[in-house]
Amino acid sequence: MAERKRACRYFCSEVDSLCWSTLYSPTVSFMKIVPHHVVLRLAVTGGFLAGAHFEFADGLNCLIGGRGAGKTTALEFLRFGLGLMPDPKTNAQRHRGIDALVKSNLGSGRLEIELRTKTDMRYTAGRGAQETVQVLNEVGTPVPISLNRDQIFSADVFSQNEIEEIASSPKAQLELILIPKHREAAR
Repeated sequence: MAERKRACRYFCSEVDSLCWSTLYSPTVSFMKIVPHHVVLRLAVTGGFLAGAHFEFADGLNCLIGGRGAGKTTALEFLRFGLGLMPDPKTNAQRHRGIDALVKSNLGSGRLEIELRTKTDMRYTAGRGAQETVQVLNEVGTPVPISLNRDQIFSADVFSQNEIEEIASSPKAQLELILIPKHREAAR
């Protein structure tokens, strides 16, 4: 179990640093730093990844580990904890699969996800397997906001299978490119 937890905690900060220095180098003058949302931390209490704490860098993060280490579980915990589950009406099979994975791996545990919005507001989203997402502000007071409506925070979460589907579908690739445009139009 200790090996499993250790394997889940790795992320590629070197890759992130390389991407950051390439994209935001002073010599790359055409790039402009745009305010954006950031997931800062995922903490798991109870369940398969009990005691796991993932600290995320601003930019690309990679979870690396062997089969069964919990990479997919951690990713789906993020999706579930932020309330970003697939719509059960349009993608019932994916919704059921993720819901079952999360509930079987979280059990009676809880997730806590710390995030920073593009306006530099900090929130913590907390959730158990049978609960809805509860959002707290910086001082720990519950706030009546939803993270899944893109008014406060937005994130796109893709599993390995979803990435493979996107790679094999030109339509899905186009939709991925257009996601930011649709969000801006909806505001």
